[in-house]
Amino acid sequence: MEYNGLFSFVILQVMTLASCQFQCPSSSGFYPDTVYCDKYYECRGGKPIQRLCEDGYVFNVISPLYSRCDYPFNVECRNREERQPAQPSPYCPRRFGLFQDPNPGNCSYFWQCVNGRATSHRCQDGLAFHPRKGNCHWSHTVPGCEQKLEVHQGFKCPQKTPTALQVFAIAPRYPHPNDCNKFLICLYGRIPRIMACPRGKVYNTVNMQCDKPENVPECLLYYKERAPGSKQDNAVR
Repeated sequence: MEYNGLFSFVILQVMTLASCQFQCPSSSGFYPDTVYCDKYYECRGGKPIQRLCEDGYVFNVISPLYSRCDYPFNVECRNREERQPAQPSPYCPRRFGLFQDPNPGNCSYFWQCVNGRATSHRCQDGLAFHPRKGNCHWSHTVPGCEQKLEVHQGFKCPQKTPTALQVFAIAPRYPHPNDCNKFLICLYGRIPRIMACPRGKVYNTVNMQCDKPENVPECLLYYKERAPGSKQDNAVR
């Protein structure tokens, strides 16, 4: 602990020394540091005042008129790759930010950290959290998550897409085996992904669209059975 404190102190001293060498491009405005992505300067009367983003944020070079710290995935740091020492806590590599779940098997989960406190979130079924983009994407596009959802609840994309489903081009649709609200698509005809209809609708296997329950006899009571107080609702609880 003492070593980490000493290391942080040394880094901050180096950063402070660098501020003495910074030359303001104009008499006023906000300008990025040339080395640290999370450090910037406020120039007043041609004199620089060193500023530092909260741990986890970096300075977004939008305009000298504005001071804005942002998520790293929204900022091109380029040659300003250095950052202040991290202040980690459980599930939070830094005090602020969106971070992938550390468990390799939990590709759909991520943590939102605010002042070092973590809150768990989950992507929609079939998607995985992309740490470099800060949002949810198809799992095959996220490094390390490519094979996590290749089979969904025993469903595997057929080797040949049925003729009737070829109208959907790269994403033919298939009914979900036990949930009227959901359906499966086979991305590029081979990668299964689960999708959901808007609340209040169910998947119609005839027209292959999301539809009203009254137009789908086998799903007529889908929402009534899941209403608060119903047997289905109690079973779920």
